[in-house]
Amino acid sequence: MNLGLKNTLVIIRTLLLGVVIGFLVSGRLTRMRIENMRQDFARQGMDYRFMRTLKPSPEQLEDIRPIFDKYNEIRREQFEEHLQSKGRYSASSNRNCVRTSRRANWTKWKG
Repeated sequence: MNLGLKNTLVIIRTLLLGVVIGFLVSGRLTRMRIENMRQDFARQGMDYRFMRTLKPSPEQLEDIRPIFDKYNEIRREQFEEHLQSKGRYSASSNRNCVRTSRRANWTKWKG
């Protein structure tokens, strides 16, 4: 093999390796961002982030807890409204649909 062909093959391998590594890293970063968003919308995730940042004393925590509860409820309601406006179902309506379909299947199996 001549030197030009070897150099070209090394460059092509390097580019392919870079594409593969970039693809894997990009997927992992996206997955981490999605997990962080899920945690933020969960009550415990939101509370944990604020607690970690604020580091309140036990006395302060007693004062902060009602505020957290209030805004967690508001945030949950807004998120459900957002899902409904996008044509998606809320978590409670999904549970009801699943229960109804299970009940219908159960009566089919029994009869």
